[in-house]
Amino acid sequence: MGTEGTKRSFRDVRTTNAAIAAIWSAWMDVPNWKAWDVGLRDARAETPLHLGARSTITDRSGRVVPFEIVRFEEGWSYAIANPLPLGGRLVVERTITATDPTGFRHDVRFEGFGGVLLAPILGRQFRVMLPEAMDRLAALAEAAAPEGRT
Repeated sequence: MGTEGTKRSFRDVRTTNAAIAAIWSAWMDVPNWKAWDVGLRDARAETPLHLGARSTITDRSGRVVPFEIVRFEEGWSYAIANPLPLGGRLVVERTITATDPTGFRHDVRFEGFGGVLLAPILGRQFRVMLPEAMDRLAALAEAAAPEGRT
């Protein structure tokens, strides 16, 4: 399945033979997000991800952007919020959607006045990068457990 939605809110969904634990592990391995997220140069987390955790990502242009975990369901789903100018924010939600085979989804949405203004520009970039990031994440998770699903 490909990317679907609007300029301000869209998603991409994938199915993989990898175990749920392999997808979750890749999502929790913040320093290695750059291995699959084509929009990132770097990412940091001082502590394991949890509700309220804060840290930074560095985008491909070198801009350091703070993020906060605004929703967290261990083993299944979490949401990251990045502040945008003028009271807006960019929210990326990562969710396990199925167990056999493993389904996972990334939702991207722009909120607030700053989100309305920036969605046409940033949203276009995210929509282009998201399918490749999803494919890379699936491949990374599949390679993590070559003996099969665990």
